Amino acid sequence: MIAARARWQRRLVSAFTERLGLKAAALVFAVVLWFIVTSKEPAEEIVPVRLALAMDSARTLRDPAPEVHALVAGEGTAIFSLYSSPPVIRRDVPPGADSAEFTLTPDDVELPAGAAVIVRDVQPRRVVVHLVPRAGGHR
Repeated sequence: MIAARARWQRRLVSAFTERLGLKAAALVFAVVLWFIVTSKEPAEEIVPVRLALAMDSARTLRDPAPEVHALVAGEGTAIFSLYSSPPVIRRDVPPGADSAEFTLTPDDVELPAGAAVIVRDVQPRRVVVHLVPRAGGHR
């Protein structure tokens, strides 16, 4: 009984300590394969969107531009590429305005060329920006 127990302990120890190079290679291969497969699967992700405001040169934003995010659907690799080249929403601010309010929709989002994703939603749906005279400028 004690001899059998000792044999099982040796087998268990050898299962975890022998051929470590092969086991490490198998683990690395499995992780790489998992990343490849999951990057090809359809996914949905919330990505940042750059709000590009065109305004007259005598005015500037009082506060930083509001954060805008879009829910996009597509392959993982296509979605991941949006982090290095984010989508854009462009809006013109009326000249001389002290503030401007914009309603945003998924159709307003401009995707980078070749981005194979679909924009499903934009948050927030309504954005308000406040403007002040630029230092050294005039009204």
